[in-house]
Amino acid sequence: MPERRLPDRPNLDQLKHQARDLLRDLRRGEPSASAAFQKHHPERPDARTAKLADAQFVVARSYGAPTWPKLVLACHIIDAIGRDDGETVRKLALKEPAVLHIILASPRGQTLLQSRVAIRQLLQSVAGHVRPPRGAVMGMAEPLNARGLAYLLEMGAEICDDTGDWRAPIALILETYSRHPAGKHECLELMASHGIELPDTPPMAVHRGRIDLLAEHLARDVTLLTRTFSHQEIYPPALGCHADERLAFHGTPLGGATLLHFAVDYGELEIARWLLESGMGVDTRASLNAEGFGGHTALFSSVVSYAWYVRSKYAFPKPSDDPLAQLLLEAGADPNLRASLRSSVHVDTAREYKNVTPLSWGDRFHARELVSLPAMRMIVEHGGTP
Repeated sequence: MPERRLPDRPNLDQLKHQARDLLRDLRRGEPSASAAFQKHHPERPDARTAKLADAQFVVARSYGAPTWPKLVLACHIIDAIGRDDGETVRKLALKEPAVLHIILASPRGQTLLQSRVAIRQLLQSVAGHVRPPRGAVMGMAEPLNARGLAYLLEMGAEICDDTGDWRAPIALILETYSRHPAGKHECLELMASHGIELPDTPPMAVHRGRIDLLAEHLARDVTLLTRTFSHQEIYPPALGCHADERLAFHGTPLGGATLLHFAVDYGELEIARWLLESGMGVDTRASLNAEGFGGHTALFSSVVSYAWYVRSKYAFPKPSDDPLAQLLLEAGADPNLRASLRSSVHVDTAREYKNVTPLSWGDRFHARELVSLPAMRMIVEHGGTP
């Protein structure tokens, strides 16, 4: 799958700058540049022999384009779609129908196609019987782009990665760092409508945003509001999810957590509210592992979470509140409970945080971009101390 997606308004000058910067970094010995060449360039030129054309090729491949000229063509098509210039779109698309999957992986291209039905139909006629390449759905799974996924499936895309593994896009939807609840719900329902059998479990009901299914589980099992769930129950191996907890993107540990922890980490505000209204204790703790780590409440999950990271990075203007922390605190969450946690987010070696409060968990956490400052401010306002 592509490493990156084209921005809303792809700029060729910026892409050229990226290529020049990549070549410069390679010559300086930057590990990230060397890794990019190793991953995307079949000949793997070294710093002495690499040319600008090689760097452009690597940049193109990182965006999912087979070559630099085809990446340039995709940018021109997106620009023409934005200008509602159907004739130019048709001419450019006829040159290389296979570049359409690059456009679909671009948020800008997808948004424009959804609003310009005539051009969408034109591109479908240009593509003819050319199906999106195997693995194209992976580019929609990572950002939880339900519109793009629906469009690809409409064009006949296979539900699989580039090796043919049907589980890979499901696992990516479940494990991606993205936190877009509505998009995730729609993506999973699309998968279900195309024959993918999703397990009937409480964690999967949370993944799907299905309060109706959670209510059915609660009617059958009154312990649902106190139960904790293993990593494997939240991320089913049968759907291709990783056994290694480090490969499932979440902030505060989820293995051994309750559905409330899970809902908070994934930004599922309505599910969190439903759980509390259904009688779940706001201070219900996660289970302890054999080494004594765990025991944290959902308030810890509001302090360190990918839900906050995504909101703070992509929302404009920048958010100044944290509705999940507010929900928990207004429900009476104790701001000074202590727990010991272990996390390996963004690092190879797990780091340990012993006997911390929610505030000291946030103060000490190594990946600062995951720490919700609004949540910490609200905890202080509710009597929290380090």
